[in-house]
Amino acid sequence: NRAALLARDAGRPVVAADVVWPDHPMLQCAGVIVNSHDFTLAQFPGVDLREHMLRLHHAGQAVIITTLGDKGCLALDRAGNFMESPAFNVPVVDTTSAGEVFKAGVIYAYLHAWPMARMLRFANAAAALKCSRESLFPPIPLEDVLRLAGD
Repeated sequence: NRAALLARDAGRPVVAADVVWPDHPMLQCAGVIVNSHDFTLAQFPGVDLREHMLRLHHAGQAVIITTLGDKGCLALDRAGNFMESPAFNVPVVDTTSAGEVFKAGVIYAYLHAWPMARMLRFANAAAALKCSRESLFPPIPLEDVLRLAGD
């Protein structure tokens, strides 16, 4: 967490993942938190997802994004507004690493200061393209992600 604090204090963007505990110190550092629905439910069985996201948001004011697998994602922006972004309909070959690719998409969009809707659409597109193939090699071209996202 020290590196995240230093980055935050230096005005650098901080993105964290799997921060589902309302007392987690990364909530004070990160501008964006990305969690999976499955991981959240594993830690807090039966929790109301939106209420839990609000608790995390109030603890640190970060943007909170929860991945929902083939249903896309749900986000809570800095102002406390929820936004849903549907998944893309692609033929699924392998979902391995789709969450990591989604996070990479969020990071890319966050570093480019894209609006929330565009960020979520881009991350969903990147994850969908990963799911449509067996491997990350060769890498998915940025142009393909932008095209699927509608950019």
